[in-house]
Amino acid sequence: MQRYVSAAGLEANLIRHRSMVPDAFADLQRRGMKRNAEIRLGFSFLTNVLGNAKTLKAVLRKRGYDVGTAVSAKDDNLTVLVGLTTPLKMSTASVVQWTDRMCRFGFDYDCEFDGWGTNPHQWA
Repeated sequence: MQRYVSAAGLEANLIRHRSMVPDAFADLQRRGMKRNAEIRLGFSFLTNVLGNAKTLKAVLRKRGYDVGTAVSAKDDNLTVLVGLTTPLKMSTASVVQWTDRMCRFGFDYDCEFDGWGTNPHQWA
């Protein structure tokens, strides 16, 4: 069976997510988030093999993350893994490092890191 996430796909995902962090930070700060605030990030992954999502889910739960899986609303052949981190210190460097780690976790378990977000009510 062919992998869902190729090595080239991992590299493209790393570049894409790294490039998004500065703009995301600027937007969050405009919305009132303080630099170095500690907040929980929401995240998601996609995969075409339920077992891969379940394995990654177990790994992320060991890190203290709240994680669940569901069938994708857009494609019932895909599984979506969604969750919330433990509180993370919000700096560009720390989020880039965390994003890289999540992309690599995804690759290790053949799941694509789809992105992150946060709820502004955490700091309002």
